[in-house]
Amino acid sequence: MPVMITPEARPPIFRDTKTSFAVTQLQAKDISEQSLAKFLDGRNSDILGCSATYVEQTLQTLTLATSARVLHIHMHPRMPKLSLLEEMVLQNPDLTVLGCNLDRVAFGLFLDAEGTRVTNFVDLHSLRGRGERSALKTYHILLGGEPSLHVEIVNAVFGEVPEDE
Repeated sequence: MPVMITPEARPPIFRDTKTSFAVTQLQAKDISEQSLAKFLDGRNSDILGCSATYVEQTLQTLTLATSARVLHIHMHPRMPKLSLLEEMVLQNPDLTVLGCNLDRVAFGLFLDAEGTRVTNFVDLHSLRGRGERSALKTYHILLGGEPSLHVEIVNAVFGEVPEDE
């Protein structure tokens, strides 16, 4: 039986629920050196997670995550180049950004944010050379494997979303 996810319900993805995340939401115009430094502070690795949402083929949100913090950025149509984000995160040679469909994220940033560029992006689907390469199986592996997850909830949260939804 599929699990239904509503905005009010935040079901646990992991069987062990001792981990918590600090989530910061910003408008793209409000990105500052301080907000980015706070986001990057305290991470225990040089790897960031990344995802994005789109409306009518336009980048709507960009979400970046460390092991302890999440930065959710609300984008705007025809916004100026995100130079500070580009300098401190997107082109930082000391960071590696992982996610699925990052080619689309890179195109969205370049086209919708006046040429904002990225480096050190690794699309996770390209890492799965053998076996099933579906997004859900990739998420299962990245989140620690099925024994550590509530698989039905992960599938409901990360299930395939139709374009522009």
